Amino acid sequence: LIEQKSKLIFIDESSFNSIKRTTKRWIKKDNPNIIYDSGRVSGLNLILACTGQNIFHFNLSKKRMNTEIFCNFINELVNKIMESYELKELYFNKRIYLIFDNCPIHISKKTKEYLQNTKFNILTLPTYSPYYNLCEFIFSNLKRNFYNEVYSSK
Repeated sequence: LIEQKSKLIFIDESSFNSIKRTTKRWIKKDNPNIIYDSGRVSGLNLILACTGQNIFHFNLSKKRMNTEIFCNFINELVNKIMESYELKELYFNKRIYLIFDNCPIHISKKTKEYLQNTKFNILTLPTYSPYYNLCEFIFSNLKRNFYNEVYSSK
């Protein structure tokens, strides 16, 4: 694929949720029934499309990931590709490969039908092989920084 000068785009999503990880709870002295939590952030879902060089496209949402959100993300990705002459040419020549795991929203019937109407080549990664997806390395760094910031004692 590299010799053919194809473009590889890795796609994955991850959740950032400090509610499950909260370790400190504050109880008001005069009313022990009221519990205050410090530094809590409700769930954020990030979906990334990255190449070997950069984060090509992303979407941050408070909504739970589903097939509709994933297909909308792919549609936004196509629109972004159309803005570049070089990428548009690769797209119409079917030389852009989308690489993602076997998550249910990636392989659902609706997603497969949607992707058949695009000019992408699709590669799915083997089960339990996150080290093949570049997005996982980005998520690792983002989560480390996110959780360190949320739970640091100041």
